[in-house]
Amino acid sequence: MQIYDIIGAIIIIYLLYLIVRTNSDSEKRIENIKSENEKIIRELNEKVKSVEILLKNKDSLYENNIKKASEQYQLLVADIAKMKEERINVRKKIASDMDTVFQDKAKTFKWVSGIISDMKTIEDEYLAEYLENKQRPAIEKAKEVRELRIEKKELIQKNKELEYELEYIRSMFPDLDNIDDICEKRDIVVDDEIDTVNTILINNSIDFKELTNVDKSILALEIYKNRKKKRWEIGRDFERYIGYRFENNKYLVEYYGIHKKLEDLGRDLIAHNEKEILIIQCKYWAKAKMIHEKHIAQLYGTTILYKLEHPEEKRTIKGYFITHTELSSVAKAFANALNVRFEENIDIPDYPMIKCHIGRDDYGNKTFIYHLPMDQQYDNIIMKNSDKIIYKYNISDAEMEGYRRAFKWRGK
Repeated sequence: MQIYDIIGAIIIIYLLYLIVRTNSDSEKRIENIKSENEKIIRELNEKVKSVEILLKNKDSLYENNIKKASEQYQLLVADIAKMKEERINVRKKIASDMDTVFQDKAKTFKWVSGIISDMKTIEDEYLAEYLENKQRPAIEKAKEVRELRIEKKELIQKNKELEYELEYIRSMFPDLDNIDDICEKRDIVVDDEIDTVNTILINNSIDFKELTNVDKSILALEIYKNRKKKRWEIGRDFERYIGYRFENNKYLVEYYGIHKKLEDLGRDLIAHNEKEILIIQCKYWAKAKMIHEKHIAQLYGTTILYKLEHPEEKRTIKGYFITHTELSSVAKAFANALNVRFEENIDIPDYPMIKCHIGRDDYGNKTFIYHLPMDQQYDNIIMKNSDKIIYKYNISDAEMEGYRRAFKWRGK
């Protein structure tokens, strides 16, 4: 019995030992786990601190960049404002300098114009003195003459001042003379009751009472051809010559620019034949000037507009640019790309200008009429159907072939 008790006691003691040992090992493991966790937490804390420092530095860098960009933007805004102010000041200075120059010139113009107006009205003063001192003085008439002289003198002086100012502006801005499109195209001023031939002879102080109608026409045409022409007249004559060329090549030519003037949409001539319609622009510019791509683009644009205006047209419609000067390299590239034909360095030669027209009257009878370039209907004669246009150099040749000069057209 005692032996069993001893064995049981030993077993209990061993079990207690195992329990105590197990608890000790568990505590060690717990300590180890705790230690490892603390280590991980420290590492995480260090990483968090590093991230916080990095974020703080990043925010600081971002703020610095924003601040720097804002400063640069403010400097740029200030520079732009300064440039604008400088540009305004430069414009004001230019305007002020120009105004000063014009004022100085105006004083000179006024002084010179005053002398000219005095000279041109001195005869009126002589007349007034004569009226006052003649055998039977006309005091009131002399007074009226002097009043008229004052008014006349003021008008002459103002007109001269404006002439001098205009010439001075042209001398400062010579390109203004080449802007043909702003010039009002006008034809020779003709009295409705006087023939154009007679008008030319009268303006040139020629006594034509003893001349025949043919001789008068020959003389007037010679004066017309050799007169000093204005730029718009040279441009018109250039269009006429180009039209003559196309009419000789069996085209029907409409002198669109001469009729429409500033409303011609860049179409100086419209030439037709059975296969094509050519929208032609003519530029008789000084040789020093050059045709640029914008002029080609304008012609191409008005050609497209013509197509849109005539959707039923089956013939080919093309642009054609003809000039007295040359095209720039870019303008030529434009023309080739847009299929616009062009001719350069074209002059106005001596060509037959008398337009002989074979047509029919209201009764169907043939008519043989010639038109001189200064006649009202010269540019309105268009070859249609069975009509025929022949150009002659000499009026006498036209007369010998049975043509008569057109009567003065007075409208319907």
